[in-house]
Amino acid sequence: MDTQSILTIGAPFLVFGAVFLTLLVVWDKRFPKDEG
Repeated sequence: MDTQSILTIGAPFLVFGAVFLTLLVVWDKRFPKDEG
């Protein structure tokens, strides 16, 4: 498997991960969890 294939397969996962983390942070700030 060459670099082109790795990028083609990996890019969507990276984008999904970034969007997921962003949503997680925004959700956490909008609805803070009650701890303690």
